[in-house]
Amino acid sequence: MGLFKSAEEKQEQQEQQEQKIQSFLHLKGLESLDPETHKLVKNITDELYMNGYFKAFTSLNMTNGERAMLNDLNAMVEQNWLLIKQNDMIYSQNKIIAKLLEDKQSH
Repeated sequence: MGLFKSAEEKQEQQEQQEQKIQSFLHLKGLESLDPETHKLVKNITDELYMNGYFKAFTSLNMTNGERAMLNDLNAMVEQNWLLIKQNDMIYSQNKIIAKLLEDKQSH
């Protein structure tokens, strides 16, 4: 086993990471975001992946208070995903409205 990964191993690892992220986005209902929003969300998920967010917490030894705090933080994260989705919907609708107003003014 070498000290450094080959290009193929790095590519395979990146593909596995991307599959996990895409699965996560699908689970959160975020797979059909506006391209600009999707890029920002991908940056967030990449960062979360690098920080181990996608790893299971089952091996952690936590007190009930620590577990409750982790659950509360996780709930806030989930709320943020919902807000991202809702903001993206509003952004898309605003683009449509702006286009309709522009068309109306040009006629």
